[in-house]
Amino acid sequence: MCAHCFLASALPRRRLAELTNDSIRQKEASIEQSKKERKQIESNISDLKSIKKDLESSKQNLQQYVTNLDAQVTSMQGKIDDLNQKISTKKTEISEKEKELAQFREGKGTCTGRETA
Repeated sequence: MCAHCFLASALPRRRLAELTNDSIRQKEASIEQSKKERKQIESNISDLKSIKKDLESSKQNLQQYVTNLDAQVTSMQGKIDDLNQKISTKKTEISEKEKELAQFREGKGTCTGRETA
């Protein structure tokens, strides 16, 4: 005798119907649980896409900020180089004036017409 025939003969029809109904309810519950899990996963995917979009926007903003900072640094470096050049020129002028003053004090200087007595 096959297993199906054995079950059919061994179990009353009502009990077999109960087992079948229980099995169907369990499968329906499993399907409902799977649907809930799917909705949750879809919600999580949607949240992740939103987070990704926000991060990409933040990345672009940060890149623009860094680009602006680089431009400011370049500008400041140019100004610093210009000021260093002016400082160097002024130091040379001061050194020359100190030599002229020292020569004048020693009586070796020539009168330029700008000196006052």
